[in-house]
Amino acid sequence: MTSPKLQLGKMFSNMQYCYLWYRPYKDRTIFAAIGDGGNIIYADPEKGISVGITGTFKPRIFDRVDFIEKKVMPLVEGL
Repeated sequence: MTSPKLQLGKMFSNMQYCYLWYRPYKDRTIFAAIGDGGNIIYADPEKGISVGITGTFKPRIFDRVDFIEKKVMPLVEGL
């Protein structure tokens, strides 16, 4: 389910799409289930960390991944 099936365009920040999962980066093992309106499940198997957020988040689909990596991951990794 996490093997890329479709290469998305610029509107989706060139992410790869799998079966209900997105791969934001080609060179990293990060997966994200991104739902309508702002819901996201973010998983980094290499670090053994997953983050789930439910809420309203509209700008762009990739902005949710960016938010987690810049605002949430530094807090989690510091524990």
